[in-house]
Amino acid sequence: MAIKMRTIQLENQTVPVRQAETVIMGSGAAGLCMAKRLYDLGKRDVVLLTNGLMMGTSRNTGSDKQTYYKLNVSGGTQDSIYEVAKTLVDGGATDGDTALAEAALSARCFYHLADLGVPFVLNEYGEFVGYKTDHDPKARAASAGPLTVQEMCAALYREVEERNIPVVEGITPVKILKDRKGSAAGLFCLRETADRSGREFVLFLCRNLVMATGAPAQLYKKSVFPESQIGATGVCLEAGAAGKNLTEWQYGLASTKFRWNVSGSYQQVLPRYVSSAPDGSDEREFLSDLMDDKTLLNAVFLKGYQWPFDAAKLGAAGSSWVDIAVYTETVLKGRRVYLDYMKNPLGMEKLDKSLLTSECRSYLEASDATQDIPLERLYALNADAVQLYLDHGIDLSKEYLEVDVCAQHNNGGLAGDLWWETSVPGLFAIGEVNGSHGVRRPGGSALNAGQVGAFRAAEQIARRGKRKPGPDLSEQEIGEQVVPVLRLANRWLQGEGEDNLRKTADEIRRLNSSYAGFVRNAGEIEKIIEKAKGLLRRPEQLRIENPSRLGEAFRTRDMLVCTVCYLTAMLDYIRAGGLSRGSYLVAEKLPDFGAEVPVDLKHLEQVQEVFYQSGDANTIWRPVRPLPESPQWFEQVWRDMKEREGTL
Repeated sequence: MAIKMRTIQLENQTVPVRQAETVIMGSGAAGLCMAKRLYDLGKRDVVLLTNGLMMGTSRNTGSDKQTYYKLNVSGGTQDSIYEVAKTLVDGGATDGDTALAEAALSARCFYHLADLGVPFVLNEYGEFVGYKTDHDPKARAASAGPLTVQEMCAALYREVEERNIPVVEGITPVKILKDRKGSAAGLFCLRETADRSGREFVLFLCRNLVMATGAPAQLYKKSVFPESQIGATGVCLEAGAAGKNLTEWQYGLASTKFRWNVSGSYQQVLPRYVSSAPDGSDEREFLSDLMDDKTLLNAVFLKGYQWPFDAAKLGAAGSSWVDIAVYTETVLKGRRVYLDYMKNPLGMEKLDKSLLTSECRSYLEASDATQDIPLERLYALNADAVQLYLDHGIDLSKEYLEVDVCAQHNNGGLAGDLWWETSVPGLFAIGEVNGSHGVRRPGGSALNAGQVGAFRAAEQIARRGKRKPGPDLSEQEIGEQVVPVLRLANRWLQGEGEDNLRKTADEIRRLNSSYAGFVRNAGEIEKIIEKAKGLLRRPEQLRIENPSRLGEAFRTRDMLVCTVCYLTAMLDYIRAGGLSRGSYLVAEKLPDFGAEVPVDLKHLEQVQEVFYQSGDANTIWRPVRPLPESPQWFEQVWRDMKEREGTL
């Protein structure tokens, strides 16, 4: 369907205005599913906005075998929707109603993708065979290989194309507009011109706004998120949407030249961990500073399937000491850290099996991966893992692989209800931008949550479509909300001095990674919050040299809003007595090797929410919504469904 178009004059600028019933921002797996699902439910007045169809996390990530978490649907394992939901809730700080919805729709959404051609692994009888993933008691994980989510995007985009759903690229979200009742009513954006030589503002008015923009990946300098992952969480927080569990992230070791998790076989083949001075001199194996030889090899091996940093995996010989050791080298000593696949650790000419634990030795022997050096073992265990880096210009037979502990996934995000609607009516958050996960989540549950969120939000929008629509915004109401944004852009452009945008943003990201990442220091966090607030209060401190930099300026502003909200959440958690948990360590100084680190238990039945207003953030705590006892009496459920759909 063609998008309705007109123009308005604001601040001596002609602003194109487009109108649609539903606007979706984001073209990853969740956003594409949302567009397709709305169409299937009869909603044709839909437009999909994106910074770029081939940008973002869904289009540019993978792993050894990327996981989709769902109800177990193969073999003789007994499972149930309630048990899946219970596993999600047991992760801590997780609302039971959304967990039950994710569990209930997991098989439905999985089969939907399979029917669209996503090549999930199945046996000759047609069973989609599963395996165990992180925090998973029932082998519920499915996979289509290393690039499962990219396969999902390709299949879903084919459906969007076939339905001729309008897609607009080159979009940077700037501000969410609201009507006089406080409901979402539009998205003000910066768009690349057709020839990509300039930028123009454009307004998309709508009755339903769906944000599928992923995590605020720009928050951290040390990040495994692809550089094309933009995010727009700050725009949503500025509009009044509540943040939820913003403290909860997942961090792990990743390569930095090409951003990729070094999990699974990259660790199980026992590479050598090396650090050096910034110029490459003074090379040394630093893990030996902490561990004896056998403990060292076991910790590296376990990093394969205990990849994320986990505060509960420290203790006498825990694998997460590897992450602590890397942090010590990179942040505290200012050195660089590498994995070396050309030589064995500890000066071994060949692999000394007597130093291996029985678990490590049996795994490598069963995999026929006991060759002399790590690279040979990696070829035997997973040749594609070597080829992946070759495809990105990194030859592991000739060079070290630089790594660091990086942000990988935001378990928190925006607070949503049972239909993935935020605290702003008409504003839905699906995919990673929705904070439905708590402290821990089974691997691959994020892919399922994105698809379930799309289904739920689409059903709610389709149901509301039968109601009388609300009022449109007048030009005066548009101007009151949009003109301050146009004036802000002019202040950036008219500022004196050289362009300092990249330098300023990188410094905030560096500080976030050093002190508000997987190691958190309350005193330093407080200082970073004040730096970010100062830049938001006096935006003229940011200077850009020409209009082509406006997109980056608005994305930096989004990052600063997120810094204030996310770090305020972290500081509040620490001040409330919160201890290390999940994928982060709360510490003014690092613990001594082998020490048992106390892990927080008292906040697992609570959810922290964050609200942003006028440059400041405030927090509240509430009990988790419990796992409901869902109605099962058929006749009553049938009646309830008819009432819900207005057919009774």
